[in-house]
Amino acid sequence: MNLALVTVVIPVYNIEQHLLECLNSVAGQTFTDIEVICVDDGSTDGSSRILADYAAKDSRFKIQTQKNTGPGAARNVGMRFVKSKYLIFLDSDDWYEPDFLERMVLRAEETNADVVVCRTVEFDTLTGGEKPSEWMLKEEYLPGRVFTPADIATHIFQFTYGWPWDKLYKTEFVEGLGLKYPQLPNSEDLVFVFQSLAMASQIAIVSIPLVHHRTNRSGSVSN
Repeated sequence: MNLALVTVVIPVYNIEQHLLECLNSVAGQTFTDIEVICVDDGSTDGSSRILADYAAKDSRFKIQTQKNTGPGAARNVGMRFVKSKYLIFLDSDDWYEPDFLERMVLRAEETNADVVVCRTVEFDTLTGGEKPSEWMLKEEYLPGRVFTPADIATHIFQFTYGWPWDKLYKTEFVEGLGLKYPQLPNSEDLVFVFQSLAMASQIAIVSIPLVHHRTNRSGSVSN
């Protein structure tokens, strides 16, 4: 069996209202050579049924389950099953533009970067409006579209935010460093992301908003 080129890891917990939008955005990518590992983090709503139905109709989607221990632990479980060249994470209330993976993989292949970062937009759940999120990728700090951590040493922890869903990773890079998410109730992604940025041999940028990040959702960890 041929291995997928990209694996998308999605931690899922009690998100039935928005889960299909997330899953559909992954299934509908113009880049189709993917595997999707959804980790059900002990959901008690209809999320588990939605995942099972999706996996039944699309063989690229695989489901892992665990007791509720948080998104960091769920991502760690998902990473254990990754065999692809590239790895990316997506929160189950966010969604991708259709050409997200195509653009990110192309950038990774042409630059040989360990990490590729794109722009995002914020979607306000309460108002239904979107706004650009310039603060999530501060290009005024960048020495170019491809650079090393040393090139941006003064701003390596400021040029992008510490979440993983706008970043494509080379799997061998993550595994070689043994990067994991700590089991914290929140902000666990900062540890993983900032370690990866500091240790990358090369970082590349896609200066286009390709991810929709949901805000003002009741029950979200960030809230």
